[in-house]
Amino acid sequence: MHDTPGRVRTAVFVDFDNIYLGLRDQDPKAAEAFANNVDRWDNWIRESLPLSGSAPARRDILMRRCYLNPRSFHHYRSFFTLSAYEVRDCPPLTAGGKTSTDIHMVMDILDALGHETRFDEFVLLSGDADFTPVLVRLRAHDRRTAVLAVGPASAAYKKSCDCLIDVDDFLGDATGHAPPADAFGDVFLNRVADAVLERASRFGRVERPELLNVFLRFSEFKGSNWFGHYGQESLVRHLCRLRPDLAEVNGALESAARARPSAPDGAEGSAEGRDGACAPEALRGRIVQAVEEIVKASPHPLPLAKLANEVRNRLGEEVRATNYAGAGTFKALLQAADLPTCRLTTGGLPYVYDPERHQAPAAPGGGAIDPDVPGLDPFARRVHQITGAPLLSGADYEALFRAIFEEVRNTPYSRTGTSKAVRDACAGGGVLVARADVSHVLQGLYYAGAFQGTATPAGPEDLARAFARNVEHRCREAELRISDEERSLLNRWLVDGAAPAPAEATRHKTSGQAVDIADLLEEPPDMEFTAP
Repeated sequence: MHDTPGRVRTAVFVDFDNIYLGLRDQDPKAAEAFANNVDRWDNWIRESLPLSGSAPARRDILMRRCYLNPRSFHHYRSFFTLSAYEVRDCPPLTAGGKTSTDIHMVMDILDALGHETRFDEFVLLSGDADFTPVLVRLRAHDRRTAVLAVGPASAAYKKSCDCLIDVDDFLGDATGHAPPADAFGDVFLNRVADAVLERASRFGRVERPELLNVFLRFSEFKGSNWFGHYGQESLVRHLCRLRPDLAEVNGALESAARARPSAPDGAEGSAEGRDGACAPEALRGRIVQAVEEIVKASPHPLPLAKLANEVRNRLGEEVRATNYAGAGTFKALLQAADLPTCRLTTGGLPYVYDPERHQAPAAPGGGAIDPDVPGLDPFARRVHQITGAPLLSGADYEALFRAIFEEVRNTPYSRTGTSKAVRDACAGGGVLVARADVSHVLQGLYYAGAFQGTATPAGPEDLARAFARNVEHRCREAELRISDEERSLLNRWLVDGAAPAPAEATRHKTSGQAVDIADLLEEPPDMEFTAP
C-alpha cells in the first residue's frame, strides 16, 4: 500500500462548526478545550491515534484544513492558523444560516485523492452523515479513514470509516478536558490517588492539611464538593480502595511503598545484591543517568510516563520490581534526586525537560495559573497559545522581571548573555524558569524598545508593563481582541507583582537617567525608546 514502509501520510479535515456546536450543546468547557487546544489534539492525532495494521509505523500530517463560519467563530481562527491549519471561511449562504462547509470539504478531499502526494489516511473531524459517500469513495481508493463524530451519528457513517475516534478519549487525552459524565469517576480519581500515593511514597505519610493541598493541584477540585463525595472522609476511603498501598493511620494516609533507608556497608542485607540485584543507591544512580541520557537525546520534553517506560526498557524490570529503588514511584525518585541538567514540571501532566534546549511545557488542565484570581487561568492559557507568552505564575513573572532589571542595569544587554544570566539568577532565588521562556520575554521587551538606544528601565514594573503591552499587541495581530476585563486580568498576571512600594517608585523616578517606560507605552509596543 505504501511506497515508504513505516510512514503514513495523513490529511486532516476539520468541520469546526459541527464539532464545536456538538460539544457546546453537551459541555461548553469541552467546546472551548477543543477550540483553544489545537496544538495539543493535533499532536495527539499524530502521535497517539491508533494506526491500523500490525507493522510499526509513524504518522506524518502533511495537509491540515479547517472550515469555519467567520461570522460566528472568527475569533478562533488564530488558534488554527498558528497550528499550521489552512482555514477556509464558509459564511452562511441562506437566511437559515446554512454554510458551504460540506461542499468545500468534499471538493478538497476529492482533490487530495488526486494529489501528487499519495495520502494514505484521511482524518475527518465531523459528525455530518453527508460525508458517508466520501468515506465510501476513500475506501474504494484503498485509503484509511478516521472520524470524530460528536453527538448522534448514523450507523452507516460510523461503519464507513476504519477508525471511529472515541469522544471521551479525544476530550480527555487529546484536549485535556475530562467529560462531565466521567469527571469524578474512577478514571479521574485514579489520577488523584496516584498524586496522593506519590506524596506518601516520598514522605511516608500525608497529613490532612497536606492532603488538601494535593487535592487543590487539580483545577476540578474547586466547587466539586470533594470530587463528588460530599466529604473528606468518604473521598479518603474511596482513594484507599483504589490504591491498596494507601492506608489511613491516625488521621493521615501512609504508603507501604515508601522509601526505606539502606543499611550501612557490610550490614546484613545492605547490598540487596547477594542474589544479583543492585543496591538501592547504585540503582538510583543508574536511573538518574539513564534519565539524563534519554532526555538529552530527545528533541522535545518527555511525558513522565513515556520516560519511565524508556528507563524500564533500558535498565530492565529490576526498576519496577524494586519500586524504583525504594522510592515508591518514578516521580518520587526524580523529585528527590539531584538531576544535573533536567527539570521535572509541577502540576498537571508531568514532563521532564532540559531547560537549555526545550521550551518548558505547559500541561493543559494541570496546575492552575494563580487560581486565586477568578478567570485568570483560562485567559492566560489562551494568551499563551496565541502569543507564546510563557505560562508562568504571577510570582514567577515578578521574579523574572526583577532579575532582568538587576541584570540590565549592571551589564549591557545581549540576547544570549542576558538570557543565561537571568535564568541563573532566577534559579539562584529558587524560581525555575526555562531559558527559552527568559529569551521569549527578553525578545518581547526588546521589540517594546526596552533595551534600545541609551535608555534604561526605571524599575522591574516598567519592564512588566512593557511586556504586557507587547503581549496585547501580539494578540491584536493574531486577531484576538482583549476586552477591558481581560486587560485587567493581563495586568494582574504580568504587572501587579512587579509594582513597587511607593517609596521604591519614588526612588526610581529620581534615579538620574532612568526612564519610566510606562509613561511611553501609549505608543505601539514595537517603538524605539530614546533617552530624555
